[in-house]
Amino acid sequence: MHLLSFRYFLLLWGLNTLTQCLYIPPNRNDGLAPLSSDKGAYGSSYDFDLEPRARKKKSSKAVLKPTKNPKSRKTPSPTKAPTVPTPTKGTGNKSTGPLSSPKGPKSNPKTKTVSSSKRAPSTKPSTAASSTKKTSASATPTPSGICPAIGPQGKAGGKPGSKPNSKPDPICDYKPLPRPTSAINTCDYIGSCQLGDEADLIEDDGATKPSKPSKPSKPSKPSKPKSPKRHFSTVEGQNLKEAFTINLSQNDGLVERGEPRRFKTEITGAQKLDIYSLDYPSNSDLYKDDGSSLQAVTLDWASDKLEDFQVKDLKAAPKKYTGFVTEHLIELQTVKMFIEKLIKDGKVDGAWFEDWWNKELDDRKVAARSSKALEQKTNKELDPQKSINDLVFQALGSTENRADFVLCDSEINTYKMRTWKKHRYMNPQKFAEILDQFKRGGESSSAILSIFRVVLGVYSYMNHDEVKIRLVNSYENVKRELSNIEEITGEKKDLDLQWKVFMTQHLMEMEDHGKDWLNSNYKSTKDAYEASIAEVKEQREKLYNSRANHMSKEQTMQMGKEIENLKKERRGIEDEIDKIKEEREKLNDDYFKVIKTRDQTKIREANEKLKANKETLKRQKRKLTVNKWDTNAKDWKLSLQRFELVEKTILPELENGLETLKKFEKATEKLKMPVLEKPGPQLPIIPGPSSSKPGSN
Repeated sequence: MHLLSFRYFLLLWGLNTLTQCLYIPPNRNDGLAPLSSDKGAYGSSYDFDLEPRARKKKSSKAVLKPTKNPKSRKTPSPTKAPTVPTPTKGTGNKSTGPLSSPKGPKSNPKTKTVSSSKRAPSTKPSTAASSTKKTSASATPTPSGICPAIGPQGKAGGKPGSKPNSKPDPICDYKPLPRPTSAINTCDYIGSCQLGDEADLIEDDGATKPSKPSKPSKPSKPSKPKSPKRHFSTVEGQNLKEAFTINLSQNDGLVERGEPRRFKTEITGAQKLDIYSLDYPSNSDLYKDDGSSLQAVTLDWASDKLEDFQVKDLKAAPKKYTGFVTEHLIELQTVKMFIEKLIKDGKVDGAWFEDWWNKELDDRKVAARSSKALEQKTNKELDPQKSINDLVFQALGSTENRADFVLCDSEINTYKMRTWKKHRYMNPQKFAEILDQFKRGGESSSAILSIFRVVLGVYSYMNHDEVKIRLVNSYENVKRELSNIEEITGEKKDLDLQWKVFMTQHLMEMEDHGKDWLNSNYKSTKDAYEASIAEVKEQREKLYNSRANHMSKEQTMQMGKEIENLKKERRGIEDEIDKIKEEREKLNDDYFKVIKTRDQTKIREANEKLKANKETLKRQKRKLTVNKWDTNAKDWKLSLQRFELVEKTILPELENGLETLKKFEKATEKLKMPVLEKPGPQLPIIPGPSSSKPGSN
């Protein structure tokens, strides 16, 4: 009995022990708490997560995870935790990852995550436990000068669709003004592709104003010879040696493109020789009526890429004629240049031109001349053909002789004309001013490169197959008519041979003129680019290191207000320019009415009003240009406060611009003008009724 009681006691004691073994205490991690009171070795015991499979959602506090399983990890010796940097105001996690540093990652970058806990020295800023997906660049330190991530509303604020996690920031919220990245039209930089600038006035392209429709002939009346329209409005005190079209250069485009031009040239002392061009079709009329059977040739830029200065043929008339002009491949003022050259070199006496150039010729001799430049698609004699002047300008192209015309982009045409006349493309002081504005951010890289591009484009245009054929045809047509001088006048002058020498030399001088201008401006432009790139790189490094290099909030807001005020001022200037242009249209109409009266007093008064209008317009355009430069310069300063803009946009565009400029410089070495003796396929010349046989020309 006693023995059984003892065994029973042992059995009960065993069951109690087994029960204790099966019991799990409420705090199962008590035994894993760190022995040391210094929690810095692992972080807070309350924040330490022993169950990485069930991570918490991302909180405002940064938490750390152990690098090894705590059960197998030895307890490290206590170390002093690093000091958490003070977060920069307005910064946050960037969704696209940090941008690269100009000098590589820093050894101990500042972090952008706010945390109340202390961190181990080996912990990287982006290793906090989070349910968000990691980016490939998450291990790269983020520069403190960067703006926060930009949300869908253009405001700082983390993930798309989330509320902004920082206060509005004048720098980060600023939206830069758009700047061109492709080629731009440079006509405003040289004054106008219609009227020229203050130093080099050029002919009006008539593109912004619809051309006057030609009046249909009445069938009841037989056609009779027409004499060329000639205007005799002059301006006192003009230097006739340098002027070319009186009506256009001095009256500022008062004669529409397509109407006759009057040229004056020095011959002997105070004597002057009048030279008259003939009617020719405007841009919208070239391929209509008598020109409807012609092959339409329209030369335009091949693309708007800055590095592309090639031209292409649209192989059709343009859908819109604005921006295109009817182009004489041999400029009208060439005849004046040719005569002045002959007189200057003593090849022909000026008195001979005075006697014969505008003298009405014997119709029988004109009809019987050996070599004729006839309209290429009809079988009729050209009209008028009453003087040597008429014969030569019919050969260059007229309303009746259209085959050698093309339609050309007005910007290319303007620079081609300046190349032809060997005039400067731009006032040197003006170009230097544009470079200075470029360096301060007032002018764009696209504007600088576009100026070089269009000069290069002239060579591409002149060497286009359709242009070369018509250039040579025009040259040969004039040469044919000049070869008839001895038959018509009875005096041997060899003007056809002199024409060949003149034109060959002239094209060589044109080739050198454009190349000389390009080469003389490359160095100063490259220097401007290199200085700008160095400045932007320095700013990039400052921004990378600290946002303290930004403008103050007050400075930023003040500059933003100044930009808005300049925009408002610009709108007022543009409205004023529109009013001046409207007034100009009315003054133009009044002028044409006055011309018909031939009242010189009224013509002079109308001309003075137009000149005053032009000066007013010029002043307003200057104000507009200065306004644009000042606006862009302030925008540039604000844009340079944005690290991401500097890194991803501003600096790459400057570096690409410099590379494009270097490509232009290399291409300049190979620039050539066409050779007149190797024209390629000739367009057909169809003889008129007085010619003996086809091909007699």
